[in-house]
Amino acid sequence: MKNINIHPTALIGEALRPLQGMVLSHENPKDIEVKYGEELYVGPYSIIGQGVILGNKVIIDSFSNIERGVIIGENTIIVHRATIGGYSRIGKDCVIGGLVGEGTIIGNGCRIFGTVVHKQDDPSQSWDHRAEPEPSVIIRDNSFVGFEAFVAGDIEIGPQSYICAEAVITKSVPPGYIAFGRNEMIHHSEWKGALGQSPVFKGV
Repeated sequence: MKNINIHPTALIGEALRPLQGMVLSHENPKDIEVKYGEELYVGPYSIIGQGVILGNKVIIDSFSNIERGVIIGENTIIVHRATIGGYSRIGKDCVIGGLVGEGTIIGNGCRIFGTVVHKQDDPSQSWDHRAEPEPSVIIRDNSFVGFEAFVAGDIEIGPQSYICAEAVITKSVPPGYIAFGRNEMIHHSEWKGALGQSPVFKGV
C-alpha cells in the first residue's frame, strides 16, 4: 500500500527560473518528471525541482529545497530547511541538514549539517549555466559533517571520516580521520577524547 504524504503548500516539479540568460543544455534533466517510491513525506513549503528522483521512505521536512536533477536514496531524511543543489546524488540512510552545493556526491549512511560546495575558480561564469560544471565534493559512506563546518572544492571525504563543527576543510580527508580547525586532520586513534572511540570509526 502506498503512503504518500505531500503537504499542499509543497511545490513538486518546480522549473528553474527563466532569468539571467539561462541556457537549456545537458545541465537540464531530459526527464522532468519527479519520481518517488511507495512511501514519501514532503513537509510544508518545501520545493522539489524537475527531474528529481526520491527513493522509498524519503522524508523531506518543512521549508527544504531540492533542486533539479537531484537523486536521493531510500530512508534518507532532509531536515533543518536544507538545500540540495542541482544534480547532487545522496545515498541511502542519510540525514542532510545543511547546504549541499551543485553536483555533490554523498554516500550511504552520512550525516551532513554544514556547508558543502563546489569550486568557484571562475566566478565570472553564468550562475544558471556553465559549459562544464565545476568539480564538487565527494563524501564517502558513513561520514559526518558537523554544524557550521565549511567543506569546499574538488576533494574527497572519508569513508568513515568526521568533520568537526565549524571546521574549514578544502583538502581531502582520509578514511577514519577527524578533521578540525582549518584543514587540520588526525587519525581517530590519536584523538585525545571520546570522539576517537566513536562507533563511526569501527573497522577503519
